[in-house]
Amino acid sequence: MSQLAEARRKAWALSIGASPQASGPPRKLHRGMLPDVDMSNVVPDPNHRPFFGRVFALIGRLAGRSGQARPAARTMSGGNR
Repeated sequence: MSQLAEARRKAWALSIGASPQASGPPRKLHRGMLPDVDMSNVVPDPNHRPFFGRVFALIGRLAGRSGQARPAARTMSGGNR
């Protein structure tokens, strides 16, 4: 790539909001460089379902069972079996 083409590419990247890349591949952040997390506002997730509960529910759905009670089966005359 020519120097002019490379300069145009860099100018175009900066114009669309890209940050100038440092030389070399991007580095993985170590623990000291990660942002802090405020643990004072942490609450349990009310919609959390344990992994095995989700697996058993999936198996139940695949087997055709739902979590709700089904009405008793009736004969063609309308009475209970």
